[in-house]
Amino acid sequence: MTEKEIYTTLWKDIHDGRITGMLPSISMMKSRFRTSHNTIHLAVNRLKMQGVVYGRQGKGVFVNENALSLKKTGKAALIMPSLQQFLMNPFYVNMLIVLKDALTKAGYDISLISDLKEDIKEYSAAIITNANLIPEETLLSMNYALSGRICLLNHKKDGFISVSNDNFQGGRLAAERLYQAGHRNIGVVTCYLDLPYNFFYDRFEGIKSFARRHRDFHITEFQVSDTSPAINVSDIGKSLLTDYPEITGIFTFKTSYAPEIQQVFKHSDRKISIVGYGESPYAPFLDPPLTTVKEDPAALGEALCRTVCSLAAGKQSGSIDIPVELIERESVFDIANNEN
Repeated sequence: MTEKEIYTTLWKDIHDGRITGMLPSISMMKSRFRTSHNTIHLAVNRLKMQGVVYGRQGKGVFVNENALSLKKTGKAALIMPSLQQFLMNPFYVNMLIVLKDALTKAGYDISLISDLKEDIKEYSAAIITNANLIPEETLLSMNYALSGRICLLNHKKDGFISVSNDNFQGGRLAAERLYQAGHRNIGVVTCYLDLPYNFFYDRFEGIKSFARRHRDFHITEFQVSDTSPAINVSDIGKSLLTDYPEITGIFTFKTSYAPEIQQVFKHSDRKISIVGYGESPYAPFLDPPLTTVKEDPAALGEALCRTVCSLAAGKQSGSIDIPVELIERESVFDIANNEN
C-alpha cells in the first residue's frame, strides 16, 4: 500500500473508534499493510502533523483524544505538489506543527493533499505550497473552486493572497552586514531564479535594491545548477578563488552552499566572508561559524492559521510578510581589521 492509502486507513480507523489509545507497533503495521518501515513512518508523521496522534519517547504513538473531541468548524487543505520533498525540510515540518496546533484550537481539521486532481470544494480554505510547480490552468481552477479562499505559501502571484517569509528583507540584511564590514564586491550564489513567482526573486531583489542605493557596492551572480548542485557549488567556489580576486564577500541563497565554498578557501591564503540564507543546526559548527539569515517557522505557521480562518469566514485578508533576522557569527570579517 502507498503512504497515502495507509494514512487514510489509519485516519478512518481512529475516527471510527477502531483504534484507540496506543497505535499498533511499526512491525504490526508493516505486516498488516505489507509495506516498508519508511512508508509506515511517513503515514504516521502525517497523522502527527494533523494532531490526530502524538508520540511519547520510549512509549509509542497514541491517539489524541482531546483533538478528536473538539467541535470542528471546518476543514483546511494544505496542497503540496511535492509532498515528500516538503516534509523532508525541517523548517517546514516545524511550521506545520505550529499550523496544525493553531488550526486545531480554532476548530479546523487540516488535510495534506499531493494529488492536484483531487476535488477541493469540500474545504473551507486552502494553502498551496510550491505554487510555481503547479500549471497555471490548475492553479486558477483551484482558486475558482474555493471562490478565492486560497493563500500561497512563500510564493507571490497577482490575484492571490500570500503568506511568506520576508525574503526581500533577508537579502537586504545580508547586504547590509557585508557592507558594514567594508566589503564592496560581493558574489551572490543563487538558485531557481528561472522558476516563476518564487521567493528567491525577492531574496535577490533585496540585495540588488541595496546595491542600487550604494553605488560603490557591486554584486556578481553565480547560479547553482538544478541537476548537480553539490558539484556546481564547489566549481563556483574554485572560480571565485581563482578568477575573482576582487570579491571579498559571498551571500549564498541556501546555507547548505556555504560549507562547500568554505572548504575551497580553507586551504588558500585568501580570506572570504560568507552569509548564508536559512538558519541550520550545523551553522555554529562550521569553520568559521556561519552568519545566517534566520526565518521563524512558528510565526509563519501562526500567520497561515490567521489567514485561513479569515478566508474561511469570508473576511478580507491581505498578504503577510514574516520578518527575518540576522544571526551574527564569525564568518564575516572586517576588511579594515584584516588589512592591519
